[in-house]
Amino acid sequence: MLKSIGIGAELFHELIESNSYYVDKTPFIRTVFKDNTSKVMLITRPRRFGKTLTMSTFYDFLSLNIENPGDVSLQEKWFKDTKIFEDKEFCSEYMGKFPVIFITLKQIEGEDFISAYGRFASAIYDMYTQFRYLADSDKLSSDEIEEYKLYLDKFYLREPKNNDAIKDSLSTLLKLLNKHHGIKPILLIDEYDVPIAKAAHNGYYREMIDIISPFLSKALKTNLYLGRAVLTGCLRAAKESIFTGLNNLLVCSILDTGHDDISSGIGFTKEEAEEVLAYYGLSDYYEDARNNYDGYHFGTNHMYCPWDVMNFCKDNYKKLSENKNLIQAGNYWINTSGNDVIEEFMGFIEPEDVELMQDLLDGKSITAEIRATLCYGDLQNHDIN
Repeated sequence: MLKSIGIGAELFHELIESNSYYVDKTPFIRTVFKDNTSKVMLITRPRRFGKTLTMSTFYDFLSLNIENPGDVSLQEKWFKDTKIFEDKEFCSEYMGKFPVIFITLKQIEGEDFISAYGRFASAIYDMYTQFRYLADSDKLSSDEIEEYKLYLDKFYLREPKNNDAIKDSLSTLLKLLNKHHGIKPILLIDEYDVPIAKAAHNGYYREMIDIISPFLSKALKTNLYLGRAVLTGCLRAAKESIFTGLNNLLVCSILDTGHDDISSGIGFTKEEAEEVLAYYGLSDYYEDARNNYDGYHFGTNHMYCPWDVMNFCKDNYKKLSENKNLIQAGNYWINTSGNDVIEEFMGFIEPEDVELMQDLLDGKSITAEIRATLCYGDLQNHDIN
């Protein structure tokens, strides 16, 4: 019996426990946390490429068992059939060994700053409630415990006048976890750029930057309590003040050609796409999938969009025994996320670019220079020089 296809599933352990098909990307854990030595890594990829699933895989593999440190039975259950489990030395050193903070910023948005700030406060509250045992820690001072408990007051956090608590929240939690466990925590931040993008689109960019810049910088810049940090997002914030002075940051964008081991870690390679199609009996339709879903190059790697490939299989594998004439490649990416940023950046198109855009619409190819330094702040004024 074929495995189910977990469309939209974003948590590694849920995919495994539901016996859903999983393209084994687990060697990427070793690539990020051992083979590369940068303390802070930013990986930018398009939407629907599995960034959240990747971060969830990191979390499920690395997180220690709070109630019974040293117990890795859950990790052994989830990862026993994966490639990373074959590396016994790495598993012994990394599997279930770290306190891990995993926070996603994808829900931090709003029509105005106050509503976005409220969602930010809620995200911080939810992050802190995962570590309630710190309130009873005998490794923390009474002042540190009171500091922790302050973050369990959602109403306090939601008051904009108390925004210093939001700014300090990540760095404070890193410190408390390090003192309690005696281990430097790992920090995973998913969709770090969503609050900035939404703020730029809705007109409160400066207010959001004033919050998120210290929120990130205090945690990432010269933080003695931080072990490793990985951030994901769609766009590289090349000139944003949030990364000013962060000299231990490795940026892995789709343009980077010097990190092929990282470039192939998110998304499907040609071989992986072929493997999925073969599993569902659709190898004869590889050209259909290639013609529709392979339009990406990350570094020097030719990549496929996982969302499209898995939807193609889901929609078509049963038709093999019913009516092969119904097999077709759908446009699965359409209407799956907002295009606010694309619409905003369209404002930078020069008159001479209009003809090139028409060529794209007509199915032709064009050659264009990518301005990697363009950032969200430029949306507030079109000074990009």
